[in-house]
Amino acid sequence: MHWSIVTVAAIGMLMGLRFRAPALLAVTFLTIAAGFFFFDQNRVWSTVWLVLILQSAYLTSLCLLMLWRRRSS
Repeated sequence: MHWSIVTVAAIGMLMGLRFRAPALLAVTFLTIAAGFFFFDQNRVWSTVWLVLILQSAYLTSLCLLMLWRRRSS
């Protein structure tokens, strides 16, 4: 579970730097599908945590990118 959290956070950060909302929706659905496939115990809560981490990392990355672009212009 720990590596999945790190992986999902990294994917979210990289997506925030490059892609926009449609890609986030697609990866969210893939995360939900993978969560139900890989985790046997407490599937719902582990999947919810992965989705929350993914979207939080995405939003954090967007905020950092906005600050960086504002500072450079």
